[in-house]
Amino acid sequence: MHRYLLYEIRIKVNGGYTGRIRGKFIKNTAKRLVNDYPDKFSLNFSENKKALDELNLIDDKPIRNKIAGYIVSVVEKKKVK
Repeated sequence: MHRYLLYEIRIKVNGGYTGRIRGKFIKNTAKRLVNDYPDKFSLNFSENKKALDELNLIDDKPIRNKIAGYIVSVVEKKKVK
C-alpha cells in the first residue's frame, strides 16, 4: 500500500494532474491515511505534519501541508459521528 500511495503521489504531482489536485487527490489521500493510521492523526495541524513526515510517504512540502490540513477536517468529521 505504501509503495502504491507514493507512486500515486509522484504521478499526480509530476504527471500533470495539478488542476484538480486539491479536489480529489488530497481528499482521497487524507481519508486513506486516516483510515490506515487512525491513532497517528489528531485535530492539530502541526502534529499531523510531523506524523506525515514520520510516515515518509510524501516528499513535496506543499502537498504534505494540504493533506495535513484536510486530515484535520476528516478527524473532526469522524469525532462528530
